[in-house]
Amino acid sequence: MKLIAIDMDDTLLNNQNIVTPVQNDFLIHLIREKGIKIVISTGRLVDGIKNLLSPELYELVYVIALNGSLILNNDKTIIKSDQITNKLFKELLTQFEDYKLDMSILDEFNYYRFSPQNNDFMDHEEKLNKTTIRYLDIEEYKNTNILKSLLFYHPTERKKIEKKVLESTIPGLRPIFTQPYLVEFLPIDTNKGTALEYLSNYLDIDMKDTVAIGDGTNDIELMERAGHAIAMGNAIEEVKNISDFVTLPNNKDGVKVGIERLLRGD
Repeated sequence: MKLIAIDMDDTLLNNQNIVTPVQNDFLIHLIREKGIKIVISTGRLVDGIKNLLSPELYELVYVIALNGSLILNNDKTIIKSDQITNKLFKELLTQFEDYKLDMSILDEFNYYRFSPQNNDFMDHEEKLNKTTIRYLDIEEYKNTNILKSLLFYHPTERKKIEKKVLESTIPGLRPIFTQPYLVEFLPIDTNKGTALEYLSNYLDIDMKDTVAIGDGTNDIELMERAGHAIAMGNAIEEVKNISDFVTLPNNKDGVKVGIERLLRGD
């Protein structure tokens, strides 16, 4: 075991969106004493990672952010970023013309909205990520490195949005429904799994020596590609079905318990 990729929400974070001191100290121990590389793998932007980890842990980890669109070294320099081209984003705006003011985009380190004001779900995203969603004139997307786009909607509209997404014809983009109130659009071949492969190759680590820990839909590619896969006790069934074993839930330090079991060889 040379590298462990860990999801954040409902995995490393407990139900209060906190990394417990026990898990924080355990991961620092793995890095400093065992030489294991820890990768935070999440759909969050960088602020949403930095603001929820202890300064010491954040300084030591590698990062896969924005569901694979951004990979950072442990010194937080950019290793790789996958971008949505202006042409593809223009097509997205055209197909979702009625919703364009409910859309947002993210570059390497910033979160932008096209609406002059946040809607309620954007407010929730700000609190969740402990960041600020800044206003950007919609035409300025042409001057922005778009790594991910989000469309916010009321949960009662989900079936309508799902139907529209399925009917959309943008072959270069991949939609992911990650929250009841939003759908994410990523470059077609971008996901946590491809990002893990790229980072492992960059670090000269064989994939058989990697571990993935997660709970949700956006962790599936990550867990399928890793040498070992650990599902959280609170994970969806699809994730549990592709894992080597199921650890305790996120509210019971399941990440630490799962890694310890793997280290023991149980």
